[in-house]
Amino acid sequence: MISIGWPWPRFIGSSLARALLLLAPILIISLLTKNEIWLQAAIVGLACQLTQERAGLAPFGMLLQGLVIIAGYILLVFSLREPPLFVITCTLMAAGAIRLDAAGRKLRTIGNFTFIPSVYLACEVADLLAKGADPTTYASLVLAPLPYMAASLMMAIFVAGLGHLIQHRQDDISIVRHFACIASSTDFGAPSENGTTVIAVLVAVALMASLVEWQEPGSGQWAIWSAVSVAAAEVGTNHRKFSNRACWL
Repeated sequence: MISIGWPWPRFIGSSLARALLLLAPILIISLLTKNEIWLQAAIVGLACQLTQERAGLAPFGMLLQGLVIIAGYILLVFSLREPPLFVITCTLMAAGAIRLDAAGRKLRTIGNFTFIPSVYLACEVADLLAKGADPTTYASLVLAPLPYMAASLMMAIFVAGLGHLIQHRQDDISIVRHFACIASSTDFGAPSENGTTVIAVLVAVALMASLVEWQEPGSGQWAIWSAVSVAAAEVGTNHRKFSNRACWL
């Protein structure tokens, strides 16, 4: 008799499979409860899952990243009440995220996918206020998504934990080490001398955040984090990236 087992290691090792394991429960809960906050908060889990795949974060490292995302969201969303403060806060956070790759190129991935969900979620709250939400309930509006963000983060850690448990069966690393270390490797890539890139990001994000606060376009967060991904030290690279994005307009 031939038994055919489910290829769990290969399944969990697939990026698409992990994304489905994370997003499917969130989508189902959102549909059943008719609560769109679940879909917005999913970006926290997705960001942590991406850094786990690209930068080798372990579950504990994902937890730390998720907490920083939530802290960044709170900081940005309260600074939104004073537009100049929001521009300064947003600009410094973006520059800090880019500057991380001075210690290793993989750290820029962690920085990017920490800053992006923070600014995205903060601007989502700003859009609610722009649509007529009561400003007197600002604090409760800010805090309301936190349990959903935490749940999304825990789901991402759970999916990563499954992969770590399966990997444990194939190596000699202890379960405690799998879950207690920040990253699966201390090698975050070669350091980068990116002082010019940081300056480019400072200018790009400051200008874009100022424009978003001045003109108040819908979904201004996309413009802000796109400035982070486009800005680079090399002029030729900047021209190429801006040209590529202009083709979509």
